[in-house]
Amino acid sequence: MFSTRLLSLLLICGSIPAMAAEPEKVELSYRFQRGQKVKYEVSTSDRYEINIRGNLDEPASKQVSTKFYEVLEVLPNGSARLALTFESLKLDIVQNGDTLTYDSQEPSKVDPKLAQMAGMGAAFGIIGRPYLQVTISPKGQVSEIESLIGEKPDEISPTAREVLPELPDDPVAVGDSWDEEYEVPVRVSQEGELKRPIKIQRRYTLESIVDGIATIRQKTRILTSVSDPDQELQLLRRTPSGTIVLDLNEGLLVKREISHEKRVVGFGQGANALKFAQEHRETLIR
Repeated sequence: MFSTRLLSLLLICGSIPAMAAEPEKVELSYRFQRGQKVKYEVSTSDRYEINIRGNLDEPASKQVSTKFYEVLEVLPNGSARLALTFESLKLDIVQNGDTLTYDSQEPSKVDPKLAQMAGMGAAFGIIGRPYLQVTISPKGQVSEIESLIGEKPDEISPTAREVLPELPDDPVAVGDSWDEEYEVPVRVSQEGELKRPIKIQRRYTLESIVDGIATIRQKTRILTSVSDPDQELQLLRRTPSGTIVLDLNEGLLVKREISHEKRVVGFGQGANALKFAQEHRETLIR
């Protein structure tokens, strides 16, 4: 058996490896206060290259908005009831060579062509008033969602349901990863109502913590095998990857930057091709 002195000398000289310290684990969670308003500037740009039977079109859009959530109530378990509101919106759409614009600060100047586009009237109508009420846990999990503009539960878009990135249930150390899995339905045929569930996985990795600011990497992949181009087209926006930044001291999302590109060929029973690219950024307004 080694003497205490000899063991110390061997450790100092490197003959016996010292035991590595366990990495420090931290709790990642959101914190809510009744009456709190948390505001973000949101910027999203979409670009397409669409080739239909040899005819090329390159539509694009850019929208800059301000949104906020207001904490209506904090429950004993730390969850909160939030009301979600878009405060302002600026929108530019390039289509068939024309640029159509909208600014919620000047609603009387909305381009008539833009106002006639499907869904735009409803989108413009929610500016400045709460459109959703949700119950959300300190880990970002939504348990209840209610439309305040008359939509039925199954009409609420998946994007609208994603209020905050989900956080792990247990404490994590730098380098640890956790997964979020969910399903989205895609139509099996354009004519029919039959749908199939597609399983999607988001993997998050805690990359660093500096002065109470945590940086998390997000990667998204489709777990279900999808070989039909028409179904691939419905999943066009489902695989973003990027970075999430949290203020651990205040329990706030500080920034979310995600982007993705996807190419689909052979949809519409023809030699058609589409390339899509998106960049999305949310930044906390302090």
